[in-house]
Amino acid sequence: MSAKPAGRSPDELLAELKATMDFMPPKARDALAAKLRELAPPPPAVSVSPLTLKMLGLAENAPIDPRPLAPLLSALVEFAVKMDDTTWTTWKGFGSESKSFKREVQLKALFKALLKGNAKLTPRQVEFQIASLMRLTARVMAEFPKVGTYAAGYLRPGDPSNPQLAAGIQRAVNKEIAKTVGINVKIENLPV
Repeated sequence: MSAKPAGRSPDELLAELKATMDFMPPKARDALAAKLRELAPPPPAVSVSPLTLKMLGLAENAPIDPRPLAPLLSALVEFAVKMDDTTWTTWKGFGSESKSFKREVQLKALFKALLKGNAKLTPRQVEFQIASLMRLTARVMAEFPKVGTYAAGYLRPGDPSNPQLAAGIQRAVNKEIAKTVGINVKIENLPV
């Protein structure tokens, strides 16, 4: 009867394995590494909706490389959170009391709960909030021509070609965009 090996921690086993592998020939080291990979569970399968694949011009059965997904997710979450805050702030600035667009929850809070594994929150609920943000963004963008018309009417009564006032408005718009979105832009030649 063989004796049971003394219990060792995973860190101890890993250190012993590394020390052993340092003295192994390359072929044997590669074979051992392959066997160790067999012990590890495979990465989860990546599933992308057919609509997303079609939007990107990819076939439904196109293989997806999961390696860039984490950095891509980070960039998209950051964009969505900033867009959510900026769009709702802009909508509120329009003074709209529309009942069809009421902020139920901030995307930042939803993303945080989803990534922390909140069992009560589903990805579908987050998708719904993102769709609401998309509708609101389209509505806000539809208001911009009205804002330009209003601004042009406001500027004309005093002096139809008031370059100082127009330049001041341009600087204020650029500063507000840089502050809320986090990027520097330069909007020039507002219609007066």
